[in-house]
Amino acid sequence: MDILNDLVLPCIERFVGSVGFGVLYNIRKHHIVVAAAGAVLCGFVFDLMTMTSNSDVNCCLTAAVTAAIYAEIAARILKAPVTMYLAVGIIPIVPGTSAYYTMLSLITGDNEMFLDRLVETFALSGAIAMGIFIVPALIKTAKY
Repeated sequence: MDILNDLVLPCIERFVGSVGFGVLYNIRKHHIVVAAAGAVLCGFVFDLMTMTSNSDVNCCLTAAVTAAIYAEIAARILKAPVTMYLAVGIIPIVPGTSAYYTMLSLITGDNEMFLDRLVETFALSGAIAMGIFIVPALIKTAKY
């Protein structure tokens, strides 16, 4: 395993890409770096999980939970909205490639591949949504 190419460079790329999304979402300068750091953490956890797990759904769920926990902590410390950190934090795990190949299969008429990719895309998206939903639900449950 080449640590530089497999872990370090993707983290730098995620940081730069997430800063771009932070600018797109009009996040203030001092919050962009913190939000992009959350994206780096989320992507790093996803990469570590892919090395140990066979299921991309489990990897997405774990990374989304990590991003949600990070966003909750950062929001409480910096007194800012959670969604600002969370929207940028999940950017590295959004299943864009899977969605692209789903639509490509639909357009080319490969119905079997389309259905396989569609189920995969929905599973990944559902795992991300569940990961985002679990953390605030547990926090609200723990308060009462």
